[in-house]
Amino acid sequence: MGLNKKILLIIIVLFIILKGLEELYDFFLLENRNIKSSYITKEKMDAEVLILGPCVPLWMISPKILDEQTGLKSFNLAQSHSDLADNFLHLHLYLQNNLPPKFLLLYISPESFDEKYNAFNTYRFVPFIKDSLVKAVIKNQDPSYSKWLCFPFMRYGYYNNNINFNFLQGIKHFITGQKKPYFEDGFEPPFEIWKNDKQDFVESYPANEDFKWSQGRASYLSKIIETCLLHKVKLILFESPVYNESAKKQLSRAIFINRIKEISKRQKIEYINFDNTLISNYKYNFKTTINLNQKAAEDFTIIFGKYLKTSCF
Repeated sequence: MGLNKKILLIIIVLFIILKGLEELYDFFLLENRNIKSSYITKEKMDAEVLILGPCVPLWMISPKILDEQTGLKSFNLAQSHSDLADNFLHLHLYLQNNLPPKFLLLYISPESFDEKYNAFNTYRFVPFIKDSLVKAVIKNQDPSYSKWLCFPFMRYGYYNNNINFNFLQGIKHFITGQKKPYFEDGFEPPFEIWKNDKQDFVESYPANEDFKWSQGRASYLSKIIETCLLHKVKLILFESPVYNESAKKQLSRAIFINRIKEISKRQKIEYINFDNTLISNYKYNFKTTINLNQKAAEDFTIIFGKYLKTSCF
């Protein structure tokens, strides 16, 4: 066999191996029920109330407590460190396998529109790359990664450190027949993140923080609004309490809040801001400027649930 044929044969064999690995990763990542995107596309939630956003609602809003106040079934689809594009795709994937919720509670704050805060986490959507909308958003949000999509397995190899453990856990879930995630209703209690409830307060902002508005971020809020209109879902924007003393350091906070109010008014969407609650006055309620401790998070969820039942639902 000539040298050229040997090289060609090696390339073909390597291609087949990498494509096979790619298919294995696709399969077992979708079997990992601790990955929310896999869970919502494999199992039925059919929640009446869907909670969406970054780590703040993920660690603070317990569906169990919220359900007690509203009488409706909820699911927490929030994801740590997720931006509005990330939230948009999770909503898109949820609706592929579940009935549209009656209500979508979307956490919105000035940080939601500033690219310094949160991010689009490409690796979360790699198993769904064959979905044209997912692929389009990935290309828009992560063009450097998108350049490698034509190579076999590189869509996983590019982010292997973020994916390999989930892949192995997916194998375990498949072998054991596990159908439920560790956090079945999507809520991750703050004590799982902060083991010591007496941890010192962490300032989240430098002095005189000035937010920068990203039109790209705002465009994905528009896409979420359009999706809700299409599926007849009532969208409710909200921001949980922020520690007052830290909020004073945010120079453009009031400007951003007003812009959010303008968007809500123009789109005829409910926007709820909890700046005036007593929770905001006391540092001991907070782990960081925007993250409540366990007790305060429970108190806020009760307040939020009662308000939703009387004013929104």
